[in-house]
Amino acid sequence: MNKCPLRIWLAMIPLLMSGCGLGPSLMRANHLTYNDAVQLTERQELLLNIVRLRYNEGPEFLKTSSISTQFSIDLSAAAGAQVGDDQEQRTNLVNIGGTAGYSERPTITFTPQNEKEFTQQLISPIELEVIFLLINYGWDFDRVLRLTSEGINGLRNDTIREAPFENHVLHLREYSQTVKNLGRLQQLGLVEVSFESEEIGVSGPISAEKVGLNDILKANKDNFKLEYQEGTKSYYLKKVNRNLVLRFSRNASQHAELQQIVKRLNLAPDVQSYRIVNAPGSQIKASEFSPELNDFILSTRSVLGTMAYLAQGVTVPEQHLETGVVSMNPKDGSANGTISDLFQVKVRKEKPTNASLAVPYKGYWFYIDETDISSKRTIGVLNSLMRLKVRAAGGQNIPILTLPVGR
Repeated sequence: MNKCPLRIWLAMIPLLMSGCGLGPSLMRANHLTYNDAVQLTERQELLLNIVRLRYNEGPEFLKTSSISTQFSIDLSAAAGAQVGDDQEQRTNLVNIGGTAGYSERPTITFTPQNEKEFTQQLISPIELEVIFLLINYGWDFDRVLRLTSEGINGLRNDTIREAPFENHVLHLREYSQTVKNLGRLQQLGLVEVSFESEEIGVSGPISAEKVGLNDILKANKDNFKLEYQEGTKSYYLKKVNRNLVLRFSRNASQHAELQQIVKRLNLAPDVQSYRIVNAPGSQIKASEFSPELNDFILSTRSVLGTMAYLAQGVTVPEQHLETGVVSMNPKDGSANGTISDLFQVKVRKEKPTNASLAVPYKGYWFYIDETDISSKRTIGVLNSLMRLKVRAAGGQNIPILTLPVGR
């Protein structure tokens, strides 16, 4: 019986085994590809909704509910040889070959986000904890405050619902300069945002005989504290508040930036830390407070308000202004100039080739230039804000990626 020599089988082994590693390789490659796609579409959706707001249209969000894809891997091998008689044991190899290929069938599920909980998170004021996380994540102090705050201690930032008031541009520049001073001190490591605990007594002495371990554990869970005092053999119930504070280093007093901050925000001088209070819509009242405040009274926007604020940085084509597709922003001559260092969206008819982010809308391309670092960082802050404030609250916007591989 004629047998094919060993060298033929050895030549076929790489071909037969080439398919064994295809599954893991395809999964690694496609995991990264889908990761990039989800990140890009998230940022494009934000930019598109900002443009829509500039055109006085409502935003629309889609949730990527699931991503699944089916791979099919097809392998085939073929070999041909001419074998001589047994006496000579002669083999003439004619050919050896094979094919390996795969196909992919992805299925992506999108769900419109119009449920009540999502909408409430979109339009409700941003919590101080979210601002704390954004700053400690590493975003610029001044950028975060300009995006999320309508005012501090009566010093007004720009708001969409108000018409330009007297000395409008001057006020906006003062606000911008004040938070930039904070950003400068942050860069020097002279200011931080952190939490401080404050204990407030809410009861008289409680006999130790009436307090058990479960009472102590339950109090701690509910932000209370049962404190034992040996002298009276009693417990005292205290409320534990975690206050967000703005704390300056002692060395910060040597810098002109801190002096300007204290003056413009009517803060008490020579104080190392100020309690941060979130009071949306209170800036008129805050401006009437007496000087030397110990509080940093912040009025936060909603996420939707932040997006509407950034919409002032969208350039619209002249044709749309002339035909009435979009109206002239009454603040274009003022607020647009103060936001230009924070966020700019350019427009052109053809698809841009130098864009970091671009979306088509109403026959034009709106885009952020690749070299515009400030605008790219602003989109990054807004994306982080959406995840912390809106998407995290719903807990349902985590796509499930399924990559089954069939042979």
